[in-house]
Amino acid sequence: MHAIRWGGTGRHGRPAKAGDYMFRVRTRHGANASRSRTRGGDRSFALYPAKFPVRARHSYGDGYGAPRAGHVHQGQDILAPCGKRVVAARGGRIQYRAYQAAGAGYYLVVDGKGTGHDYVYMHLRRHGRAKRGQHVRTGQRIGTVGETGDASGCHLHFEMWTKPGWYEGGRAMPSVTRHLRAWDRWS
Repeated sequence: MHAIRWGGTGRHGRPAKAGDYMFRVRTRHGANASRSRTRGGDRSFALYPAKFPVRARHSYGDGYGAPRAGHVHQGQDILAPCGKRVVAARGGRIQYRAYQAAGAGYYLVVDGKGTGHDYVYMHLRRHGRAKRGQHVRTGQRIGTVGETGDASGCHLHFEMWTKPGWYEGGRAMPSVTRHLRAWDRWS
């Protein structure tokens, strides 16, 4: 048995674009040995930079800029049943993990390694097993949908922040909904 490893880069060392890929195996002399198909299966795979954070049937609620008492909404609400799985949209380090009764409820902030963004998950049912300082992978479970804090109904409030990060001088990104809809299409 042979193993194939790939670091996710293209011919010139740049990160590969999102999309579908298939390995093509070559012999030592450079001729195509196969299209990597074995016993009816193939060796195709998809490479995408992020994962949609709610792993259940969902709909979209209030988005960025919706009016709130004394401020505007800085994220996108994803409506889903309480208790459904929430995963890290991008891998990174858990920077904050706290509870805010009058606002976010149970929440986590993931410092997205190499992305220049922080990812914020609010109104979680509880913290789950994710601990501050822990590194999480894209798609790793970090909590469940809840309605904690100042939430009306079960949902995940999701924010993306620019450098240097969440409440470190960065700003909430109005494009959060566009990113989520793209991730929703492929995951």
